[in-house]
Amino acid sequence: ISPHAIDGGYEFNGWYLNDPTYRAKQGKTYWSGDGDDYVIAAGLLDGYQQVARLSFSRWLGMGPDFVLVLRRTIPAR
Repeated sequence: ISPHAIDGGYEFNGWYLNDPTYRAKQGKTYWSGDGDDYVIAAGLLDGYQQVARLSFSRWLGMGPDFVLVLRRTIPAR
């Protein structure tokens, strides 16, 4: 999956899609991806289905947790 098709928030898109020549667009943050066919999230979202659940160890709050990889199930607006 191209990083351009993933909305992973600042933590993902800021790292993979950083563009020093970016020009601000109304309603979008500079770290927004070009698409949101896939989303990295902490929980389920309407209009998406779970593709994967990935476990990780928290540094703060100590202990296991997970993130979800979600795929869009309804057409984008």
